[in-house]
Amino acid sequence: MAKKVRFLPVAGMAALACAAAFFSACLIAPSAHDEFLSLKKPPSRRLSSYAFNPASSLVSRVTPVPRFLLDDIRKLDGRDDYAAYAPSAAEMKTLTEYLALVPPRHRKVMRERLIGIYFISPFMGGGLADWVMDDAGKVYAVLVINPDVFRRSLSDWLTYREQSCFRDDGSGVKVRVDAGRRFNGLMYLLLHEAAHIVDYVENHTPFVEPVLETVTGRGAMDSAHARGVWEEYGKPLATSGFSMRGNVTFYGLSGGPKIPAAGASELYRELSASPFATLYGSQSWAEDFADTFMAYHLAKKLREPFVVSVEKEGRTLFRYSPLESPRVKARLGYLEKLY
Repeated sequence: MAKKVRFLPVAGMAALACAAAFFSACLIAPSAHDEFLSLKKPPSRRLSSYAFNPASSLVSRVTPVPRFLLDDIRKLDGRDDYAAYAPSAAEMKTLTEYLALVPPRHRKVMRERLIGIYFISPFMGGGLADWVMDDAGKVYAVLVINPDVFRRSLSDWLTYREQSCFRDDGSGVKVRVDAGRRFNGLMYLLLHEAAHIVDYVENHTPFVEPVLETVTGRGAMDSAHARGVWEEYGKPLATSGFSMRGNVTFYGLSGGPKIPAAGASELYRELSASPFATLYGSQSWAEDFADTFMAYHLAKKLREPFVVSVEKEGRTLFRYSPLESPRVKARLGYLEKLY
């Protein structure tokens, strides 16, 4: 999960709002430089706010979350119970092992640009990656992890994520994801967020968050991944979208869940005809890139299954293997170039 609209710090939102009001009143459009400065105003966005050693190992970058960053996350999610979490020795061992399974290119970018790894508990969702800039506009990143990912298998975590789309309507319909039992949910989190971090740095999508549009100056046609699929950041082309997509939510965010469980088969049937590997990826081109990579690496590189089933009372109502979809397969060549 990239921060996107969910995690624009309140201070940053206020700064942008004030800047917009001022320039509107004066009938003068803000310059790119002015917008850049407003984006960087919160301490959580400035590299100088952090202690960063690019020569250190990735696992050594696990430190307590800085207070200014924790405060921003608390404000945005409206959660005053968020607190720093200290991972156990066993959890640190798992993190070390799983980081070694992230592709070399992604690890290289993370070594060069990932400032810190911070655990927060409780947390809505599995975690997030977010951008930070230096004075010259060079992009870095921070990574937040929900320690709950250690406590569920990978299959269980992805099942939990999918089920959070649906409200219990008494139909008995359930969604289940089979991603094997070899890994826990941390593997999902690392692969998905590593893809976001690479995207922040290398711009495989036009921009990972709408607030960065001015900085990158790129649109859908400038991205091989987005071209032919996306019209705008969160708006697919008519040939890519599906009717229920607008009601897809996760983890209770955005007023969800909005879809009754009985509608799960119809939703996944629509998804299976789209170019998106997952429901999560259908939200924006940034999540599309990150989740498609996650599914691809799990299935093709780590040799784990990736199958979504809709079930009721022991019967399978619909079964979907995303990487077998012709429209998804047609997009995987781009991801292979990242290895």
